[in-house]
Amino acid sequence: MMEKAQQHLEAGELSEAEDLFRAEIESNPSNAEAVFLLARVRQQRGDLDDALELFREAERLEPFNPNIFHARGVLHISRKEGEEAGQAFQQALDIDPNHIPSRMALAFIELASGRFEAAEHAADQVLGEEPENAQALTYKGTAALELGRPEEAMVYLQEALRVEPEALTAQAQLGRAFMETGNAGFAVQCFENALQKAPGSADLLEYLGRAQLDMGEVIPALKPLREAVNKGRANPDLFRALAACETAAGHPGQAEGLLAAALQMAPAGEAPREDLVLPLAELLIARGATDGALAALDTLLQAGVESESLDILVCHAQLRAGNTAAAIAAIQPRCNREDASAEARLAYVQALEADGREAMAQELFEALLAEDPPSVDVLLYRARKWFDAGDVAAIDALQDLVNRPGLSTQRLLQVRRLLAEALHAAGRFPEAAGQYAALAHRCAEILSIDADFEGSGVDPTTAMTPEATADWPREAPGDGRPDPVFVIGWPGSGQERVLPSLAAHSGLRMVIDPGPNQAQRRAHVDRPRGADALARLDDAQVQLRRGRYWKAMESLGVKGGERTVLDGMWLTVEALPTIARLFPGARVLVVTRDPRDMSVAWMMSGYRDLGLMARIYGNQLALLQRCREALPLNFVDVDYDAVEAAPAESLAAIQEALGLAPEDAVTATFEQGALPVPITAGVYRDYAGERAGETEEAPGSDAVH
Repeated sequence: MMEKAQQHLEAGELSEAEDLFRAEIESNPSNAEAVFLLARVRQQRGDLDDALELFREAERLEPFNPNIFHARGVLHISRKEGEEAGQAFQQALDIDPNHIPSRMALAFIELASGRFEAAEHAADQVLGEEPENAQALTYKGTAALELGRPEEAMVYLQEALRVEPEALTAQAQLGRAFMETGNAGFAVQCFENALQKAPGSADLLEYLGRAQLDMGEVIPALKPLREAVNKGRANPDLFRALAACETAAGHPGQAEGLLAAALQMAPAGEAPREDLVLPLAELLIARGATDGALAALDTLLQAGVESESLDILVCHAQLRAGNTAAAIAAIQPRCNREDASAEARLAYVQALEADGREAMAQELFEALLAEDPPSVDVLLYRARKWFDAGDVAAIDALQDLVNRPGLSTQRLLQVRRLLAEALHAAGRFPEAAGQYAALAHRCAEILSIDADFEGSGVDPTTAMTPEATADWPREAPGDGRPDPVFVIGWPGSGQERVLPSLAAHSGLRMVIDPGPNQAQRRAHVDRPRGADALARLDDAQVQLRRGRYWKAMESLGVKGGERTVLDGMWLTVEALPTIARLFPGARVLVVTRDPRDMSVAWMMSGYRDLGLMARIYGNQLALLQRCREALPLNFVDVDYDAVEAAPAESLAAIQEALGLAPEDAVTATFEQGALPVPITAGVYRDYAGERAGETEEAPGSDAVH
């Protein structure tokens, strides 16, 4: 009976094996082997409680069999009971000190628990018996790495790979060791090799992205780091690395959110990490949130942190806040030290200039320029001053900096950006185009928001015809919830200037929050898709979804009904059918502009693939036309070129279409608005040369190409 039961077990026929093992135990209750094998069957069938009791019964029947205790330890691991597992493995070793499986398992438990010295000891004992045990070599190397001995770790991990070339853990840990010793290139190779064996591994994706970042490959690192986060991996180092990439890619909002989340992971009572607070403060300063920046920096000051980087950022934050005296007080003591860096002394120069002490500032700045060689920060600051003054000398200075070896990726992008703007301002458009092309580093929102649409071949608006939507409600359900105003616009369309101008209206509340905050709200108005799925929504479901949308709004402090709410979150045309079903009759601002000018704005903003952008934009326009014909929505067209030509008249018409009495503040805000990338009619002519004048017909989607 036992032989037949084991045959069923080996064949995976668990039910048959269980019946036979139980029959054997009923006839021979002292058969420890039958009890042990039945425990394995129950474990495989998912009844871990029953399996645990059976293992304990087998131990009672045969108390000197280390294999039974080892099996119970493995079961405890599957139940996430690390302490009990360690005790079971130790009991097995008490019976047989040379029981290799338990010794290995104990090393694993110690590693997982952060007891690296104990793990190293356990691995050493295995290696004393089996010097070429690849798993023990891996555990030994991992423990050495965690104990701060990366060079020694590499010896053991490379030996593990010699013994077992496919050892995935050894490959991954060797990559970490290479990172610790500054060999990021070798680390990337290790992680890429490991990912071939375990594609989609979140920890390997994190390590690959961090290694690429260490190599200065900021933009390539974005993909694996984002994938790691999307797979649920979360730790401060990952968020810090991804924040650095998002910043370089032109997504400061995402970077800020990641750093804030990383800081919240700190254990209670632990001092904040300087490598998280400083980049967060820098982002806050850049967007003018000086109060938040100073509050973040104060956490370091209160913790007793003393560093030059901290003093420099406090100085910058105080300058942005207009507190020149506080800025000088923050940086002057640092600059009185002999080891003060050029960056610190430059911050002092800026503070003195802001305080009106121009002669003193100029003297210190000339001393910085006299150093051999001057720092990049100093040269960049001089070039920016020339640029602000309209001095073409800025161009030569910036070109020298672009060609300077050793610049970080982020600094090189900063220099190229200023050089491109200087060339543009000087009318040297072909050269400016070359610099803008080299800046192609941003991941376009128009591509990333709905990436599955481009490759899926599924058009959720194909079935949106007047016939398909004839029975859809034309008015909102009587739930007392208002309809917000939505926006369809594209990068460079002019919405970047129109929407903030409309927000100046006293009767309008505009919501433009960071991209990550929009995800939940967007999901409420973007799913389900397709005419059939939307038609199946009943009134109760519609009201439930409307309620969820407004609950998300209320979490931002926005209540409907008091003022007209303009939701400025990024939407593609594919969301319009769902919006029409949930908010029938809602107004939708559609901001458009000469597509040729938009393509130049894309180039100047650093978008990577202009041809793909143009194709998607053309497709969006075609889908928009279908939605206009089929959906019960009120479209408010905003022609940016017309707004620019006659702001008061055009903006008044838009306000009236939104049910608002025109206010002068809207026009004044528009006329005062300034953008980093020029939003100007006809700018495409500067870059198209003579060909631009050959085609003057009304532009359509094809004109973008």
